[in-house]
Amino acid sequence: NQALNNPDQEEKWTIDVYGSLHYDDLQDPSNSVHDDNFHFTREVYSRVIKPGERHAIVHVVLTTPGVTEVPIDEAKGDPWVGWTDLEEPNITAQREIEITKPSHLGWLSRAVNENLPSSFTPPTDPTFEGHTLKIKNNINLGNVVWEPIGIDQNKCFAGNIDAENPTPEEGYPDSFLISGFNLTYTLEKPVSQQWVGLFAYVKSPKITNLRVEGNISIGTNSYSDNLQVGGIVGHVHSKTSFENCHWKGDITVLAGTSSFIGGISGASGTNNSEYIECSSEIKNFVLRNSLTNNSAYGYAGGITGATSSSFVSINLKGCEFKKGSKITANGSWRLGGIIGYMNGGSVKACKNAADIMVSGINDQVGGIVGHVLDGSIIACYNTGSITVDNGSTGANYPGVGGIVGAFQTGRILRACFSTGRIDPSREIERNAGNIVGNYTLTLAGTNYDFSKIKNNYHIGPFRAADTNEGLDIGDIEEFSPVNWPDPDVQDGWGTGDGSDDNKLWHPYFPDSYGT
Repeated sequence: NQALNNPDQEEKWTIDVYGSLHYDDLQDPSNSVHDDNFHFTREVYSRVIKPGERHAIVHVVLTTPGVTEVPIDEAKGDPWVGWTDLEEPNITAQREIEITKPSHLGWLSRAVNENLPSSFTPPTDPTFEGHTLKIKNNINLGNVVWEPIGIDQNKCFAGNIDAENPTPEEGYPDSFLISGFNLTYTLEKPVSQQWVGLFAYVKSPKITNLRVEGNISIGTNSYSDNLQVGGIVGHVHSKTSFENCHWKGDITVLAGTSSFIGGISGASGTNNSEYIECSSEIKNFVLRNSLTNNSAYGYAGGITGATSSSFVSINLKGCEFKKGSKITANGSWRLGGIIGYMNGGSVKACKNAADIMVSGINDQVGGIVGHVLDGSIIACYNTGSITVDNGSTGANYPGVGGIVGAFQTGRILRACFSTGRIDPSREIERNAGNIVGNYTLTLAGTNYDFSKIKNNYHIGPFRAADTNEGLDIGDIEEFSPVNWPDPDVQDGWGTGDGSDDNKLWHPYFPDSYGT
């Protein structure tokens, strides 16, 4: 009451509380806390949120020895009432579009999609090219069905996007959160092209520090071709750098041929887009398509689906598909924990901890990448289980692997490890392995180059050594207490972040066997 009734200034009151704390983490019991002598300090202070409104802000400060963190219920802001509430945001002299409430973001959607007139002086390009969209508050979209920002390459957002919080409260993330995102489409008739996400279509040079929480559900009555679905962006038109971007929420998609689905983005359409230290957490990632032949696929990954054009490279570094996530797919898929398909570029120092279950035909499924036509996979690791049922051994190189499902003509696969269980059906078992499921060269008369695949390790829940019709696949060794990669001596291993060719090691790589 004192906090709310203080009319003049921000003040703080401290209350000491003694009691018991019992917290059970069902997913990771090691995080559970049981303490009958628990002590914490509750800090209460008042703050003017906007003129005429004063709120009491409460923080819990732990003082019990041994307890370092409890989940913080982040204030997500007042929920949006919907499309009747649109408000033009402020734009600064530095060409920053300041988003401080949901009505600003709703206005931006209509401004881009419908060329909504603005009072900006001077008038702006309707794509906002050269501007920066600055998220300056936690934004709660209130589960109102969202209208994605962007329609096509002519009506899209082309400015930078940034949600950095320069002064975060202790214990809070360093970026603002967009929550209550709800995208639900029921497609009564198949469509030929559909881009879906918070931003449907972008030409943004940079997207940084963006966190989005919500749910996406697309299609219940029809299969639609060429869907591109991402938690943050559906289609990336030009070279874009995603850095420190995160998606959390369920994704369900009923798709047709050549559809691309990912936690951060659906697909990239041009060379050298990059994803740096991005993550997704998708408890229910449900994918279905109607494909039953040996030449058509859907593409899906925990971070991004694939590149949507041939011979387009992509680079991912330090990305993670988080523990507790699960992909359940039915149909024909090129599917990976990080990316479904790549044809150039690299995946470095990335981790998949999600479980993957696929039931379909001719699937290519990997803990990191489903299918590598070209590109390098370096210093990545998988701890999630992979189960593939009823996989065909027809054309187009089906395979299931702890790191890569099908490695076709890739440049190198080095210094990776997998500890997840690989469980293939009988039909696809000969194209399954703890590191690589299927290694196939498409050039007639070309010998297998096993030097491309070296210094990779696994704990062998499925098989002791990876084989492809009796052929050893590179330098792949089974973990044991005495056979653990030493960062100081193993070629391709070393402490680092993947940026130096001789220091390609994920920072969370365990120190010893069994940890």
